[in-house]
Amino acid sequence: MKSNEQVFDELSSEGAQVRLRLVKLEQFVNSPEYSELSEYHQQLIQKQWRAMDSYIRVLNSRMDDLEW
Repeated sequence: MKSNEQVFDELSSEGAQVRLRLVKLEQFVNSPEYSELSEYHQQLIQKQWRAMDSYIRVLNSRMDDLEW
């Protein structure tokens, strides 16, 4: 069984990776290429952004809940 410290480190690493992807997605949304997409595709990207943001918040909650 993994220690809380190991789980925390894994969650932290996973969160950093997702945050990096989220930053890249935000950069794309602010690019001229984004405005060239169909409205439907833009809506899907916005939905993806919200899901990734929610995922990061869940990871943070899990880390906050760990006891050392």
